[in-house]
Amino acid sequence: MLQPLLDVAFYAFLFGLILKTSRGIDNFIGFLILGVIFMRMITGQLSQGIMLIRNSRGMIQTFTFPRASLAISQTLRSLLDNILPAVIAVIMALAVQNFSPLSWSALLVIPLFFLIHIFGCGLTLITARLTAVLPDTRALIDFFSKAWFFLSGVMFSIERFVDHPVMYDAMTANPAYIFLTAIRGSVLYDAPPSIGTWITLLAWSFGTLCVGMIYFWQAEARYVRLT
Repeated sequence: MLQPLLDVAFYAFLFGLILKTSRGIDNFIGFLILGVIFMRMITGQLSQGIMLIRNSRGMIQTFTFPRASLAISQTLRSLLDNILPAVIAVIMALAVQNFSPLSWSALLVIPLFFLIHIFGCGLTLITARLTAVLPDTRALIDFFSKAWFFLSGVMFSIERFVDHPVMYDAMTANPAYIFLTAIRGSVLYDAPPSIGTWITLLAWSFGTLCVGMIYFWQAEARYVRLT
């Protein structure tokens, strides 16, 4: 938990004080805390599938079981490990909220937390197959993960790109941005996600999970033959 907090302090100094991206954002520190902690959960699940199959090939070659259970168990472990950081992030974000009364909408972070991990399970399945068949893709996944982190409005408001319609539309369609906006709105701004946002998040979460399961399953017979 220490590393994310150090990252928050660094980003607050760099983006808040030097680059002035905090302008126009109410409770920038809370905005940043929630962005960093929850975005780390998303990118962490993208990365945890890297080499998962190859690192488990001894078990795969010895026992017969659904290979997807490796990714699912990894996701469940991440879900349990992420409970404490999520709770701490929400408490800290509220603590710098100038003692504003707690809104019921903060409780919506609970279903959003679970949806993040359903979405993340799909990502884990996709990266698990990619790196099982093409190990060198892990470098591309690492690069994408870092780029995704910085392009999802973690340290700044996407509204600054409103005068660039193509870029703005692309960035606001980003599922990570939609998750972060829903969490921040629920916790900090008493602005629960709309029905449309819930439908979008459900579609992204279960759609990614289904795509990941199908993509992973199509190569299941190949995993036992990995060398």
